[in-house]
Amino acid sequence: MRLSALFLLPLLAFGCTDSEDSDTDMGTDPDTGEDTEGDTEAPGTQLRGTVTDADGNGLEGVRVNLCRQVCTTAETEADGSYLMPGLLAQRYSLHFETHGDLDFADPAVPYNLADSDFVDLDVVIPSTTPVAIPATLASVEYGTDLFFSLAAGDVTLLFEDDPTEISVARVATDTALPVDLEGTIEAIWYVDPWSAEMETPAPVEIRDTFSGVAGDDYVLYQLNYDDYDWENLGTFTSDGSMLTGDVTLERLDTLVLISVDND
Repeated sequence: MRLSALFLLPLLAFGCTDSEDSDTDMGTDPDTGEDTEGDTEAPGTQLRGTVTDADGNGLEGVRVNLCRQVCTTAETEADGSYLMPGLLAQRYSLHFETHGDLDFADPAVPYNLADSDFVDLDVVIPSTTPVAIPATLASVEYGTDLFFSLAAGDVTLLFEDDPTEISVARVATDTALPVDLEGTIEAIWYVDPWSAEMETPAPVEIRDTFSGVAGDDYVLYQLNYDDYDWENLGTFTSDGSMLTGDVTLERLDTLVLISVDND
């Protein structure tokens, strides 16, 4: 069970709502007597950027989740901008969450936050067309070149009705969130609903639009949100048209395909 996805705890400071400030610190510099409140920046790193759609339009109300056991959250402004202050420079799971529909495929990756005053990270969230889960077990292309074998009721979402559709977007590496995996990245897919889990593992196949050479091997990785890392799901071998192997999904999260040195 993904507990970290259940408790998205905003850690940003909230203003005092009392009619009087009970703090006896008057906010003055002891040497000059001048007011220094508002001059102190939030400690730690500040993550900032803009979230847009593929056309460059800012997306308002996207929730930015930066999680490591608990989550720091922020929401984008009308122009798509966001700011998350006071962060520790460490490894997180980073997730950009749209409004709960499947018209967008939400990006999510493990993310190393640099030790810097400001870290800039702009994000493009691709729009998608949701694909219905069939009534009976069948292999369906849910995203470009990506096939899952599922049936209605095989996908569950905690505290919500079982999803009836899946959205997958294959994204270009130059517009995707950073992926810190060794090897040549052949494909990246954002998968939604990102927190959904499988009742039984779902077999995966991938169309070979890469080398098309029978016998070539590839490894599929998936975001492990709870461990803020990549999980090796297994190896595919090309038959010249499809990549097949004993690879299954137990949940829906970002997928990355890496080619193996076949020389």
